[in-house]
Amino acid sequence: MGSCPPPVVKEIYKVAIEKLILYGAEIWYDGTARCNKKLLQIQILALLKIAKTYTTVSTEALQILTGCGPLDLLAGRVHLQFKMFNKDLKVTIGSKDYSSSDFDIVNIFEFPPWDCLPFYWRACDIPLKDTKNIFTDGSKLDARVGSGVVCLDQRDNILWQCEIRLNDEASVFLAEAYAIFMALQKTREDETIGIYTDSQSVLLALESPRSYSKIIVDIKKLLRHRKYVKFYWVKAHIGTYGNELADVAAKEATRKNQIEQVLVKELVNATKECLPEFRSEDVFEKLWMYVNYICEAKSLTSPKLPRSRKVSSEIGGSSFSMSESVKSF
Repeated sequence: MGSCPPPVVKEIYKVAIEKLILYGAEIWYDGTARCNKKLLQIQILALLKIAKTYTTVSTEALQILTGCGPLDLLAGRVHLQFKMFNKDLKVTIGSKDYSSSDFDIVNIFEFPPWDCLPFYWRACDIPLKDTKNIFTDGSKLDARVGSGVVCLDQRDNILWQCEIRLNDEASVFLAEAYAIFMALQKTREDETIGIYTDSQSVLLALESPRSYSKIIVDIKKLLRHRKYVKFYWVKAHIGTYGNELADVAAKEATRKNQIEQVLVKELVNATKECLPEFRSEDVFEKLWMYVNYICEAKSLTSPKLPRSRKVSSEIGGSSFSMSESVKSF
């Protein structure tokens, strides 16, 4: 790999080498200082190849330069996730306790991809007038989350509407998806309807056979028995009448005093919301502060070198760009 450019070496490391090193970390990682030190000793060999710096550069500086998180933190994350989601044990992080029941976990074999019906949707600027149109929206306002649904007839008269306030931990994605779920629940199976949403992410999740979010699976189960439902994507906040009504309904839902529906967090957000110390930006900030602390305590090159150049003395010796490193975290 000596002749490979740094980005290629990094890709090989992230895709293959890092996974090989962490293989079985769910079992063997114990969080001891000895284990952490050994992981960092292994990692520094790969980071030197990526950054192409002097061997005297500190491990923390190399991790910042290459955008590769510390292996001990990555192993710790894997170990905690295994305990929580596979062994169904409570995990204490800081002052909070977490368990698998706090997150959206679906048995992927309960609704396998081959049981999914084809899902189609298309963009639509002007709602069709030959069918009943249902507009859905989700909103997060002042740390409150709500879903809104508005049903219009062919003349844009409001037939019915509903607003549901969700638990504050729910995401906008969940709110948008739950609005579609409500629309399907409130209509008959033999009814011809068009459902309009401004959330492409929900439509793409419904289109994908590998979306395992519980609310998405619940929508797909309802669609098994619906032959006359069409989905449309509309741009948000461009004056579409039905979409604006749904937006108002969703915002009104957030103003309710009582939470009417509790949705658990998506599993993909577990690391971001439940394990903040493992968030990439936090790791980067932690490492950057640590390197600055070292710079304040002692010179990395020469005692006479100005402090403003101490950090750059290590970074400047690398052929790996700093902007690339920041983006990768």
